[in-house]
Amino acid sequence: MSRPRLSAFNLVIAIVGLGLLIFTVQRAGGWHAIVDGVAAIGWWFTAVLALGAFRMACRARAWMVCANDPKLRFRDAFSAWLVSDAMGNLTPLGLLASEPTKILMVRPRLSTVTSVA
Repeated sequence: MSRPRLSAFNLVIAIVGLGLLIFTVQRAGGWHAIVDGVAAIGWWFTAVLALGAFRMACRARAWMVCANDPKLRFRDAFSAWLVSDAMGNLTPLGLLASEPTKILMVRPRLSTVTSVA
């Protein structure tokens, strides 16, 4: 399977994303403020990240059980949950963005009817 080439649209989206990252970091007080905040939390930051990842893994596994289709692998379900959660949190559309994104992410593995159900 060949890798898709980098299109102009993908490049523009990457540049916009990088610009938004820089803007967000500056609004938060800069890289030093972020690093200092994480350092103040200490090793608990790792625990919080682990709990967040565990929560997403549980949700992805629950979706796999509900879909009951062997074509849906954990890796695909987990990445779909991550992307859809990001879309829901980063856009003002919330669920209107996250749920369709999840369905689109697993479309190569599941039928639309199965993933919606």
